[in-house]
Amino acid sequence: MMLNKRVTATYLAKLMTYRLHFVPYPSPPQAVNEEKIAEDDKELAERIIKEKQLISLQFYPDTPVGFYKVYGTTFEEIVKKALDCLSPK
Repeated sequence: MMLNKRVTATYLAKLMTYRLHFVPYPSPPQAVNEEKIAEDDKELAERIIKEKQLISLQFYPDTPVGFYKVYGTTFEEIVKKALDCLSPK
């Protein structure tokens, strides 16, 4: 059964509104503490707090069971870290 695009868009808008209203994302300093970023990279944690900007990327390159999660303050930084995870060592 094919869903009407308008119905789907309306449903997604309601779902997004629900998520934003009831499950707010933590601020960058809260996220640093919750994700324990400072334990892995103290310099990055300090930059995130100073710039008040956190971008994270979680991806599943090999299997749906295991995943990588990288953090940064810019899109370019997280893309570089993600590619570094995938490059042969």
